[in-house]
Amino acid sequence: MKVRIKKTGEIMNADPNATVMLEYLDNTCCNIKLPLDEIELIPESDVPHSEIERRKRITELAKKMYLSPVFDSGEFNKFIIRAEKIIEKEDQYIKEGKI
Repeated sequence: MKVRIKKTGEIMNADPNATVMLEYLDNTCCNIKLPLDEIELIPESDVPHSEIERRKRITELAKKMYLSPVFDSGEFNKFIIRAEKIIEKEDQYIKEGKI
């Protein structure tokens, strides 16, 4: 696999064993690592700012729920789904002026 160095524009070979660490945590509370061939890098300029902020809010809420003794432990993805629903409802209330 080839990679381009942003600063210099050089194209180089990437280590086939290289990984990317994600913000999400797995069920052991460790960051998820994926090999380069399983991801697509998207420049932040191609993602709407509001979507980046929304994803950050969802991730932070899911982390809090995951680490809270109130919630059952399990796969972190379950907490992401719960957090998405909560943030969606929160955004709806903000648009309606209820918050």
